[in-house]
Amino acid sequence: MVPKSGSRVPKRLPYSDAEIAAIISRALVAELGGSRRATKTVMKWAHVSDRSARAWINGESCPSSCHLVLLASRSRAVMTALLGMAGHDHLAVALDLSEIEQELERLVERVRELRNASKIV
Repeated sequence: MVPKSGSRVPKRLPYSDAEIAAIISRALVAELGGSRRATKTVMKWAHVSDRSARAWINGESCPSSCHLVLLASRSRAVMTALLGMAGHDHLAVALDLSEIEQELERLVERVRELRNASKIV
């Protein structure tokens, strides 16, 4: 009798490639729409061909891991989808807070510029 070794294979992965493709597709369409411009934007973001970009937007295929990282770095919707799939929905709020904080800093700087400009007059 041969002893058992190794680890057990999980019965089902959390998401299939088709499910991931559909989730990424919905995220891209929500952010960019389904137009030719959306395809060109995805091509630029992920450095891929027209055919790959269209397949991702249409949910026909799933981006590879490196392309998924590139998409997530440029697309808030894709990043939020990834966080949701990973079970970290609460971290999406941190992304929003960071963006709000940056915008507030820009606005404060603009107010200071306007205040300084009015003193000159």
